[in-house]
Amino acid sequence: MLGRRSGQWLSVSDPEDSGNGDTMTSTSPQIKQQQYVPGTRTMADSFTMAVLPFSKDKTLLEKYKNTAGGLRIGKLLENLDSLAGTIGYRHCLPATAFATSTEDGMTGITTGSIIKASHDAELYIATAAADRIDMFHNLAAPNEIQYVAFYSMGGGRDIRFSGFVTYTGSSSMEVFVRMEGLGTQPGDEPKTIMLGRFSIVCRDAITHRAKKCPQLVLNTPEEKAMFAIGEDHKNRKKTSSMIALDKVPPSQPEINMLHEMMLKVAEREKQIEDSGKIGHRPHHATIKEEIVYTSETELDTVTLVQPQERNLHGELAYVNATVFAGKPLRFLALDQIIFRLPVPIGAVVRMTAVTVTSTRPKSKEELSQGLEFTSAGNAKVHVVVEAQIQDVAKGVSTLDAREMRNLLTGGSGSQTRETTNRFFFSFAGENQEPLAKLVVPKTYQEAMAYIEGARRLEVGGALRRHYNSS
Repeated sequence: MLGRRSGQWLSVSDPEDSGNGDTMTSTSPQIKQQQYVPGTRTMADSFTMAVLPFSKDKTLLEKYKNTAGGLRIGKLLENLDSLAGTIGYRHCLPATAFATSTEDGMTGITTGSIIKASHDAELYIATAAADRIDMFHNLAAPNEIQYVAFYSMGGGRDIRFSGFVTYTGSSSMEVFVRMEGLGTQPGDEPKTIMLGRFSIVCRDAITHRAKKCPQLVLNTPEEKAMFAIGEDHKNRKKTSSMIALDKVPPSQPEINMLHEMMLKVAEREKQIEDSGKIGHRPHHATIKEEIVYTSETELDTVTLVQPQERNLHGELAYVNATVFAGKPLRFLALDQIIFRLPVPIGAVVRMTAVTVTSTRPKSKEELSQGLEFTSAGNAKVHVVVEAQIQDVAKGVSTLDAREMRNLLTGGSGSQTRETTNRFFFSFAGENQEPLAKLVVPKTYQEAMAYIEGARRLEVGGALRRHYNSS
């Protein structure tokens, strides 16, 4: 998920098993068994489904467990990424590329057939962006995993992934994906756990330039509505880039929010300073949390990328949020990842995570409006993770002030590192409990990152409220 060709790992039953015995039969470019002809497809043509059979496979479940006994969100995100890529291949390749076997848990798909067909067609699918992934239930905690996945004497619940192409451009596609917890009894309704959207592109395997993909044929009003939503998402991306904080100033309400917070921080700092003076009388302060500046939350790691370690950014973001909060938090959303450069296996990658925004729990008045049924009432943390390819010859060093600015504002990196991707993660506490710390910006760049994080948290809250009300 670091920005690679989807299809190098096509198994979604277990991302750690990258080979299954299938081999690719090479075909001379002059003599092709299949010619790629962009035509048309329906949404149903690309529909793909996969199941993690936790109720029957205890060994598989153990590979997905985290230290708290819940599920590792990072591995589930790997599954979604692989699924999105496979859906793209199913949309772009001839139907003859898909066998009737259910190997790898994929309905009607074998890894070898896709590799051979994409080789013959001289194309590959690349993930351009993970536009949005929202979690609606907490799988990181064992109480939730008991509902959807926990392997016990009474049997557990499997997890099902599914998705299809909902929008096509010339060479780009939007893929909608869903993750559900399946019932244990006949007639049980699946429980939606996660929804997401990926932007993927079709590329020429020889020139690596854009290659036309089959266009969607819309047969029903529902399909036309989904296509319109995809087109709206595309337009919103353009609009969002036009009002980005590196182009236009923040809005007046955002300025007021920041101004009010800084006044409260100043009041809190004065209270701490005066507390050591003789004869000082304690007074009530609006902020009781420990003040932590943005730069103090930095956490980084350097690693050699292995095939089994494709989602380290998610693990680092979770660790950063947990260290900041002083307790485990639940994953809420992964927002708009842009893959700038591919990260090849064997590369030395440095990842840096910074907590840029934190919030307090909502009031009882806000909760009375129905927010108690979502994560909107809980304290939240927004973390930015940046991945860079490290120049090994120049060594490994900590971020200097300029590189920290680049991380917060989306700069290109440094002379020793090249930025490949930036990730935006949102996490939340539980039971409307406040966090012990409050992150506070110290520089203008940090203040803009704080506002950007607040915007992303607000978008996520609105989406979850809409989902729970529908």
